Amino acid sequence: MRERIAEKKANGEFAYEKRVIHEHLSMEQANNFVYKNMSPHSQYIFLHGHADSEEQE
Repeated sequence: MRERIAEKKANGEFAYEKRVIHEHLSMEQANNFVYKNMSPHSQYIFLHGHADSEEQE
């Protein structure tokens, strides 16, 4: 992610990733939070996730 930030900065592009580093949970952090707060009968569905455009191709 830091490489993407540096590349966007060098290209004069907006790098939303700068904010994401401090404000979003990693998948591991999100899973830990969910598992710690679930009851034995809980179910969960992730409603939002980030995917890089390179990964979608």
